[in-house]
Amino acid sequence: MQRFSGSAQQLAHQSAVSSAEQPAHHSSNVENTIAPLATHNVSHSAQQLAVLQCLDREGWLVAPLLNGCRIAMLDRACKQALEGWPSRLQCLELLQIYGDLEVARKLQWVAHHCPQLQYLVLDYTLPTGGNLSEAIQAVARSCSRLKHLDVGGNSVSNAAIETVAQACPQLECLCLAECGVTDAALWAVAQGCPQLNKLDVSKNLVSNAAIETVAQACPQLECLCLTDCQLISNAALRAVAQHCPQLKKLDVSENLFTNAAIETVAQACSQLECLCLAYCDVTDAALWAVAQGCPQLKELDVSLNWVSNAAIQGVAQACPQLKKLNVTYCTNLRDEAIDAVARGCPQLEYLQVVGLRITDAAIHAVAQGCPQLKQLDMSQCELLTESAIKSIERGCTRLECLKHCICGRAVHIQYGYSGATRPA
Repeated sequence: MQRFSGSAQQLAHQSAVSSAEQPAHHSSNVENTIAPLATHNVSHSAQQLAVLQCLDREGWLVAPLLNGCRIAMLDRACKQALEGWPSRLQCLELLQIYGDLEVARKLQWVAHHCPQLQYLVLDYTLPTGGNLSEAIQAVARSCSRLKHLDVGGNSVSNAAIETVAQACPQLECLCLAECGVTDAALWAVAQGCPQLNKLDVSKNLVSNAAIETVAQACPQLECLCLTDCQLISNAALRAVAQHCPQLKKLDVSENLFTNAAIETVAQACSQLECLCLAYCDVTDAALWAVAQGCPQLKELDVSLNWVSNAAIQGVAQACPQLKKLNVTYCTNLRDEAIDAVARGCPQLEYLQVVGLRITDAAIHAVAQGCPQLKQLDMSQCELLTESAIKSIERGCTRLECLKHCICGRAVHIQYGYSGATRPA
């Protein structure tokens, strides 16, 4: 699951803690790493930062206090660094797969000890009998400065999100993808979080009315993800277009919208930089509107749609800042479309042309026109030969990943670019 990028790195520098791992069973690694610090001429704050980072790697932050590990084993430098750290913690990411019982226990501890928390991300948790919703409510009540909450992929109740919305008015980013929430959660968010600028409710049963309410209440919205929200239709997009002119990212993949709804968004949201329309049943009219209305576009996904060469040519000419393009299984496309992208989008870094009937000539054009290319997926392009691969390797010296299929054999190459010279 793709997660929102946020201010985690900045907050991590401020708090010197960015994640919680499994508890270490021995302190030897910690002591060995910390010991040299005592003999080096480093400032007290720098030493504490180094100690905290070491403790973080060894899993002593959060986890040991939860699981009853003995901190007495740590030396004085560790203890000094640890003193008062929970009250300073601003950023926490639990990115390993835990059971929800363990995660709920960790969050309850955080709720009691970390009032400064601003950034919280939970990975998918395994169902082990824990009450994750209650734990999230506890965090919300105790951490009113929370700005970024990502619980995507976890089962969370409407009541938990309602508590978050009521207790955390500074919330700016909320990811609820595949959480099983409904309209009640979004109505609470609309009422309690006027500063919200990023929202992901993908794969939830939310209605047009709920999206309309959020759009009206949160005019600063810059990023909205509505992938596979089966209850929404054109009305939701019209409301977003009307009330959210600052929108920069919109993902409405796997929903059925008319061209007219996409045209409304393109006309009203001129700052749009990322647009995902995969499997939306849109055609050329929608792309013409995007080309005309969104000159700052950097990412476009129109995979699995009936779009023509002319539409892609129009986007390539109008959107020279394009860095990511996915036209997978747009089976109407031929060499002319890819050639136009190569000529019009010199900053292109990611290109997916899976399943297209394009020839080596199209890939040669990409190799010549897109020197910044990092990833290229040309799997299931049956007309391509090894000549296409060689030209890409020669022309795109920053290439990191290449997927292709030659003679019926799928090949995935990781180049691991580090400035190395490509084959001649």
